[in-house]
Amino acid sequence: MGVEEAALAINRIADVKMAYAIRGLTLEKGLDPREFVLVAFGGAGPLHAASIASLLGIPRVLVPRAPGNFSAWGMLSTDLRHDLVRTIDLPGDPSCLPTLRQAFQEMEEQGQEIMARHGANQSPRQLRWGVDARYKGQEHSLTVPFEAEKIDTTALAKLLADFHSLHESQYGHSSPEDSAEFVATRLELNARLEKPPFYKLPTDAKMLELTAVSFRDVTFESGIRRTPVFERSALFPGCRIEGPAIINEPSSTVLVPPSAILQVDGDGNLIIDLPSTEG
Repeated sequence: MGVEEAALAINRIADVKMAYAIRGLTLEKGLDPREFVLVAFGGAGPLHAASIASLLGIPRVLVPRAPGNFSAWGMLSTDLRHDLVRTIDLPGDPSCLPTLRQAFQEMEEQGQEIMARHGANQSPRQLRWGVDARYKGQEHSLTVPFEAEKIDTTALAKLLADFHSLHESQYGHSSPEDSAEFVATRLELNARLEKPPFYKLPTDAKMLELTAVSFRDVTFESGIRRTPVFERSALFPGCRIEGPAIINEPSSTVLVPPSAILQVDGDGNLIIDLPSTEG
């Protein structure tokens, strides 16, 4: 085995491991990865993304601008969030309602006080409630979203129905005839903060000619291909590149495999459409 083949094998093993990790977040939880877009960020993510997506049957990859700084940008532009959890031990029947009402009221008061201390007094706020439920005798619980203006028997019936449905989707079975119990209440508070401006790429670059800055021999599974290298700063909205291709930028490297198509959207994201593996 030559050096190129060995490097390809090592990269393939890494891609397979990452693909299995994604499987654990999707297929094993009832989600079909083929229905999603794979967002690639970080320094190495865009280099491996197309291969991982292909292994999982994901048809499209999105590479945001400055992918190596994606997490930092997210931290600067995210809304303020605080989560509260309170342990409870309640049966899933009407006798639990007074305790649930008290827990939700006290948690909301505590959460609003915390948001005020963080300076979010004038910010629009959103509250999301949840209840951790399980069948009696189970060890693990599921967090069931709970949205009700009034905590009464009608809201309780919906909470239990949602729990059975969620259990069915997560584990492939449910037991509506069995007793359920509640083990925790949850509150997620979000305060919408002012966001830093996001610079849009100019759209008047249609007449620019896109040319490769260099060429490199790249080893793919189909063999060695003479591959053009482009600078991301030269790409403009609407431009289209047929793979194979390499996109260089200061924080990352994007690899477009053979037969894939790369396009740039109006926000400067790179959209990589992979060839279909069906049939």
